[in-house]
Amino acid sequence: MHNPFFFYLSLVGFPIFGYILKMLLPKAIAFYSHKFITWIAIPILVLTSVDYQELYTNFWLAPLIAIIAVLVSAAISLIAIDLDKIDEKIRLLLRSHKFSNISGVNLGINHHQGTSTSHSHTHSHKKLVHTLWTENMQDSFLASSLIGNTNYIAFAIISLIVISSNTKDSLTYPILFDISSYILGIFIFILFVQTRENQKRTQGQNITQELTKAFNKTKLHLLNNQVFVNIIVCFLIGTVISFGVSFNGNNQGFFQEKLQGLVNITITIKTLIVYLYLIGLGTQFSTNKYKFAFKSIFMFLISKALIVPIMIGALLIMMEINPLLMLPLLIQVAMPPKLLDPQLSKDYKLLPEFINSVSSVGAITVMFVVPIWVSLYYL
Repeated sequence: MHNPFFFYLSLVGFPIFGYILKMLLPKAIAFYSHKFITWIAIPILVLTSVDYQELYTNFWLAPLIAIIAVLVSAAISLIAIDLDKIDEKIRLLLRSHKFSNISGVNLGINHHQGTSTSHSHTHSHKKLVHTLWTENMQDSFLASSLIGNTNYIAFAIISLIVISSNTKDSLTYPILFDISSYILGIFIFILFVQTRENQKRTQGQNITQELTKAFNKTKLHLLNNQVFVNIIVCFLIGTVISFGVSFNGNNQGFFQEKLQGLVNITITIKTLIVYLYLIGLGTQFSTNKYKFAFKSIFMFLISKALIVPIMIGALLIMMEINPLLMLPLLIQVAMPPKLLDPQLSKDYKLLPEFINSVSSVGAITVMFVVPIWVSLYYL
């Protein structure tokens, strides 16, 4: 990277500037900046950053890494939930034992004094049996691990790296990664939930029926997600444009000169879009108090932004993948979650408090995690 200081300053400075604007300007700026990111910034970056030639070379790489990353995230998330549930049960048992001892002493005293404390005992007992890992909480945790597709943030960060260096300006592999991980993530999540519900009703279905039902539900959610459909359409149009530019670029004369002028204008517009994109991300930051314990959020982000990227990075090194392809894929894997599928959240009763909490905290950690990966890459 020729100008790492500019990259780090932009990655941190523009979102902070966006957050300051959010504090000074009307609250509607967060709403409109989200619309700008979703319907203007992302389509422009996708349309202007697809290289059709990369579809012929290592086409399999991004989908393969996406599949592995989703499966690893699912496994780590389920293990983390089970371990924390065990720890929670142990703590509840210890507290219950302590409560029983104290209650026994109090009951003896109250019996001696002729008073009753049954109501307070019942109230305290309800506090003790409260559990964090309800089914809705587990589903929210798993959904964020699998289909929290703020990987779109990576589009701006990868483009910022291009601006700060002479690397190739292409989002072909990141886009393929995002599409693949989103489709598989939704499918695994729906399959997990419906399998659990069938077990509760003791109405088992054969594997074929389970997979078919999950596939149909996944297809329905994909078609109803306008953001995802928008990405697919822009990717296809961008591929056609890339082919046309490459074909005309081989011709000499007037058309080549006009084409080069168009490319220069496109680069300028894209640079401006990236800066506005980062500012818009800053307006999405929230400092509201989080309803859920910081432990669960921290545990989630450690898994998503550190453990999974380390495992995927080790795999890419073992596969001897081109270093120019490694960094964009690592950045994609390390992106924080943000569910852009309101219908999915509604259908499966995901907890908006948890979803928003990990999204806000995760967006802030991006400013610290990504520089670490970029620095290690350029060592």
